[in-house]
Amino acid sequence: MRFFTLFLIIFPIIITANKNKIQLSPQLKNSYLKLLDQASAFHKALRLGDKNNIQKEIKQTQEIIAELYRKSSSLSEFHFRIHSYKLLKSIEEQLSMITHNHLLKENQEKKVVKRLFNSFFELAQVYNLTKDMKAKVFYCGKDKSLWFQTDRKAQNPINPGYKNCATQVL
Repeated sequence: MRFFTLFLIIFPIIITANKNKIQLSPQLKNSYLKLLDQASAFHKALRLGDKNNIQKEIKQTQEIIAELYRKSSSLSEFHFRIHSYKLLKSIEEQLSMITHNHLLKENQEKKVVKRLFNSFFELAQVYNLTKDMKAKVFYCGKDKSLWFQTDRKAQNPINPGYKNCATQVL
């Protein structure tokens, strides 16, 4: 039953993303892969709960995004540049909200983190980076969250109490 629910949620996202994949130059592809590596580093910082390390990972991610804004202007088609800008802006906004998490309630912070990882996932799908990522993508049906991590054993950063609900999707 869990697999079927996962299939119903993730499959339409994958099918839609496969239709709209954008081809990247090798240099730009490596920069986007670097950003996805940061997603798994951010996962680890969240899991450990070290606020200083979380802020450090956010700062590093923001630096990569600033670099990607510049590099993405080289995309050949205008709508690709706009799409890239929107994906990066979404990630940047979620990171900013986490940076100022003292303004958020606990349940709002979880929603922001979920949106952040969803944006990373969309980026990986649209730019066809899933085969080249170091991280794996996990999904938990209990809280409908997905995240990137390098460890084989799933560790939900949004709801750590949900230990056995995750399934590796990529």
